[in-house]
Amino acid sequence: MNLKKTLPALALMLALIATMGIAVANEDQPQPKTRSRDVIGQEENPQGHLRQNRSEMGWEDILANAAEVSPGVFYLGESKDTNGKPAKGYAFVHYAKGYEPKVSETEEETCYNFVFGDPISWEWSAEDYVINPTNKAGLSEDGILAVFSSAISEWESHGGDILGEGSLIYKRIRVRRLDNINSVSFGNLPRGTIAMNIIWYNPTTNFLVEWDQVYSNKFDWSLDCEVEGEGEDCTNKMDFQNIATHELGHAVGMGDLYTDPCSEQTMYGYATNGETKKRTLESGDITGLNILYNQ
Repeated sequence: MNLKKTLPALALMLALIATMGIAVANEDQPQPKTRSRDVIGQEENPQGHLRQNRSEMGWEDILANAAEVSPGVFYLGESKDTNGKPAKGYAFVHYAKGYEPKVSETEEETCYNFVFGDPISWEWSAEDYVINPTNKAGLSEDGILAVFSSAISEWESHGGDILGEGSLIYKRIRVRRLDNINSVSFGNLPRGTIAMNIIWYNPTTNFLVEWDQVYSNKFDWSLDCEVEGEGEDCTNKMDFQNIATHELGHAVGMGDLYTDPCSEQTMYGYATNGETKKRTLESGDITGLNILYNQ
């Protein structure tokens, strides 16, 4: 036997056997689970089925797929809160003048109504909230929090401690997902929409569960529009406190008004640049609030 020729061949054979052994051993080891990213805009639920993820959809798509149950009110469907309790979600759209929905000619006699027709309120008081102050209008972080707090004070001065305390956060707020966190943020809403408010309530208990407000980046905003000669010229700007006070009405359970006799109420459903009259509640707003919270 020629050892000079046999030894290299034997060494090569042993190396191949070792390599095969390593491969077989690796196959026997449990492999890390990976999640496919091929399905964009969808997520996997606990049962393994794929469903559309609203957080990846545009607002136009969400409203197009929702049922408009009354002017500016869209039914988003059912979900469960973080405690596993059922909830129904609705989006309330605050339109600018010129983008008004068609409404019935029937006049409201009382100049107040409620978000879901019947009085539905919070079971417990002091519902705290978070604000992501990131915006394209150059509004200051502290200014947004201060003005929003003033808007809350207007409602609470007539209805008690309902809306709690706010804090600033700097992470993305997923307002289309029920998470039992009340929130305020700025985003890209459909044309002609000043703000949108998503309200969730428990259909079993008839208590509110969550509110999420989004203010449109397509409008310019001011924290200090002119009132009686003092403040900023807001010919081309929306007054943040004016709109926030209206949106907070939805958060406590109040609905929109659309007829001319009720146009001075905070809950009147349209707004224009420079408007400030919604900063303070009127008689209809106060009467409705007192019914909700037994004042």
